[in-house]
Amino acid sequence: MKKLNNKGITTIEVIICFILVVTITTSMFATVSSFNQKRIIEQYKEEIYTYKNLLTKEIQDDFIKIGVTTAEYKTNVSGSKTIHSVNCVMKDGSKRQLIIIQQFSKSEYHPSGSASVNDYYMIKYGATNNFVDISVNPLPESGDIIEYPIPELGSFKDDDTGKIVQDFSINNVSVTITPDNVLNIYIGFYHPELTTRYGIQVICPINYVSTGRDSGSRFNLYTASGIVPDTPTPPTPTPFSFSTATWAQIAAATPEQLQAAMAAGETKDVNMGSLGTHKVRIANLSTPSECNGSGYSKTACGKVIEFADIITIHNMNSPNSTEGGWPATSMRTYVSNDIYNALPSDLKNVIINTTVVSGHDQNGTTNFTSTDKLYLLSPKEVWKTDNYDSSANATRQLDYYQNKGVTTSNYSAAIKQRSGSNATWWLRSAYSGSTISFNDVSSNGNWHAYSSSMSSGVSPAFRIG
Repeated sequence: MKKLNNKGITTIEVIICFILVVTITTSMFATVSSFNQKRIIEQYKEEIYTYKNLLTKEIQDDFIKIGVTTAEYKTNVSGSKTIHSVNCVMKDGSKRQLIIIQQFSKSEYHPSGSASVNDYYMIKYGATNNFVDISVNPLPESGDIIEYPIPELGSFKDDDTGKIVQDFSINNVSVTITPDNVLNIYIGFYHPELTTRYGIQVICPINYVSTGRDSGSRFNLYTASGIVPDTPTPPTPTPFSFSTATWAQIAAATPEQLQAAMAAGETKDVNMGSLGTHKVRIANLSTPSECNGSGYSKTACGKVIEFADIITIHNMNSPNSTEGGWPATSMRTYVSNDIYNALPSDLKNVIINTTVVSGHDQNGTTNFTSTDKLYLLSPKEVWKTDNYDSSANATRQLDYYQNKGVTTSNYSAAIKQRSGSNATWWLRSAYSGSTISFNDVSSNGNWHAYSSSMSSGVSPAFRIG
């Protein structure tokens, strides 16, 4: 009988087996981690929906079924803590009070917060005999006002301050009472995994006169999404104005409210001190499904505001090099410090961190990812084509330029001016066919590449929420 070969396993074979086991284990771990992360995010969404639906129903039922005779909005700001109060006298003579508390700890989420306090967020609502005085600390208890703590969706201790920072926060609050007596309340939430897509909105008339056929409930006339006409027709709310609204109101506004302002090309002045007063415009409102993809730049997702003119000129990189891409440039440092610090505080309060993907040069193989408050646009975000930008597949054309039909053959809408004259302005991605140039926009609005040590226009964008 022929004997089997009984030689032992070699060292190389052991190493290969080990590598295979490690590779398979790593791949499985990544798959399980990704699945678990998606499960957690879906759980977060469910908790947020449950919370906002419960609170919206409580408020809306009272406001619509009982009716509001008068409403008053008050705020009390003390350091990094802001208390908002909506005091309503109802048609049956009772009173309702809505209290929203925001206390920001200094963190990457809220750089202007206090380094001496923990994050704290609370919403209170209910009936009361006497409205709570929000200037008193601590707030006194009153009537049947119930606390509605926001969901706990993760927290961490900040490395610099040692204070507790909540991942889920009340990011902005907007309360308006129009001249037509329509009360509009918006409470916007923020979470780094979900950004600012979720919030509570309540809209109702003040001292609305019933027509009789709605005596059981006015919910058919006014809903959280707006006003459904009846006879007589309720007053139409004053149209939203981007140019005159506060930044808090703009951040809290719905995409539908901002759509008309973007379509009309409405701009807003921003006083930047020694850098002068410049105009900004709404560049994007949509959030298509690709914005939620892994490795996708968030620079053209959600509420994007861009400068409509050129603030100043600056080189892209003081050494004439594209090495390290946008994250390593002197331009990014300049924009993140000098330009950002020149913005008014009310604007900085609503600017959110943005994941920025940018392209590499001809020697590179991997795109760059950074987190920025302000950033420059990329070629695809302007013209819809790659134009020697390796990161083109990681972003999309901004709504503004898409609506204008901007391409590399129709580009006049990409022209920006400095001091009244057409001028070139920088884009963030390195020119993929060079080791010294970055992409930019020429003075006639077409694509161009420029040596990084040269000076060109600075016209950044940012997201709000």
